[in-house]
Order: sequence, then structure tokens, then C-alpha cells
Amino acid sequence: IFGKVKLAYEQLPNWIKPGAIEFSKTKMLFDNGCKMQVTTTTENTGRGFSINVLLLDEFAFVDSGTARSFFTSVLPTISASKTSKVIITSTPNGVGNLFYELFTGAVEGKNSYAWDTVLWSDVPGRTEEFRKDQISQMGYKKFAQEYEAQFISDANSFIPEELFQQY
Repeated sequence: IFGKVKLAYEQLPNWIKPGAIEFSKTKMLFDNGCKMQVTTTTENTGRGFSINVLLLDEFAFVDSGTARSFFTSVLPTISASKTSKVIITSTPNGVGNLFYELFTGAVEGKNSYAWDTVLWSDVPGRTEEFRKDQISQMGYKKFAQEYEAQFISDANSFIPEELFQQY
């Protein structure tokens, strides 16, 4: 994502570009005081930063303890500004993690987050044949997680997942 942002910046006409003071693989610092930085998620990442937009990509795959500690550390910074935004994108990764809790809380209206999903059928050109092919390659459970945004429990059941999802 950061690479795409850098490419978009490079394509801007000069009259609209802020001057770049630092332009590296993980940071862009501009002469107008703005900064974009890419970091890994740790328990203390973000402490002490002023954050206007926080983008968490594939957040469901961050270790659950680390995700909770990280979120606890940045929430005071985010909530201190009325204009700060948190954007979380992820493929589901089971239940019981922070992404699952935030997403289901948004769906149920229990938190202030908005939610959306992009399913396999939302991508132009993907047909029922595509769906069947993917299921044959990865199985129904993985397809449901990766392409249908389903939160699949690891718990084994006597009822096949396909039948459970149908009902």
C-alpha cells in the first residue's frame, strides 16, 4: 500500500506536491510538516506519535496479544483528535481476535466503526466457474474465509461447514 501511495505522490503535478525531505522505503517526510511512516505492529508502535490516519492492513493476522496492546497504546492518541481516522483492512482469521471483535461490533452497532466487505463476486469477471475452481483448489472453509469474508471457527463440528453455511 505504501508503494502505491509513493507512486501516486510521484505522479502528482509539481505545483501540488509538497517538497520531500525524506523519501525512503518506510518513511516520507514533507516540508509542510506531514509525515507518512510504515512500521510493523508491536505492543508500543505508535506511542508518542501524532496520528491523523492510522491504516492497519491484515490486522486479523497480528498476534492477538500484540494487537490488543498496540490498540490500547494508540487509542488515546487517536481519540484525542476529532479528525483522526482508523482504517482497518483484513481478511478474517477466525474468531476471538481483536479484528473479529471490532468488525462484529461495527455490524451490530456496538461501536463507532463503519464496516464494509468486498466479496469474490464483487470483482468484475469472477464467475461461478471461478468460485468452483477456487473451492476445488483450497477447500470450502478457506474459500469462505479468503473470498467470502467469513469468520470461520477452528472448532471441529460433526456438521460439514458447507451445510452449516447453507442453513
